[in-house]
Amino acid sequence: MSSRFTQYILIAMALGIAMGTIVFNYMPDNRVEIAADVNLIAMLFLRLIKMIIAPLVFATLVGGIAHMGSGSRLGRIFAKTMGWFVSASFISLLLGLIMVNLLEPGANFPGTLPDKAQSTGLPVSAFSFENS
Repeated sequence: MSSRFTQYILIAMALGIAMGTIVFNYMPDNRVEIAADVNLIAMLFLRLIKMIIAPLVFATLVGGIAHMGSGSRLGRIFAKTMGWFVSASFISLLLGLIMVNLLEPGANFPGTLPDKAQSTGLPVSAFSFENS
């Protein structure tokens, strides 16, 4: 199964390279439209994966807790987990504060920042499925 799946992945990669080469070399007028269509398909695929991850993680956690056994064992694991989380968060925040005070990022910025009400002049894109 693994070998067959690997073959499918390698074939798909080769087809992607061939398609990209064909579009780039022989279809210069349609590059932008084709790239937008392919990007939309890729974006939909990634959003579908993100939609699957949260329920999968939740189901795994619920299944693990259900097979845990006694409540005291669950409480000990919860306490250890919270201890690690709080201590790791504290250490990372402390390290960030120390590094900011030592390095002072942005202290030598030569320019001035624009006013909040000032327009940037950047084009604002219209609502699309891609930007939602």
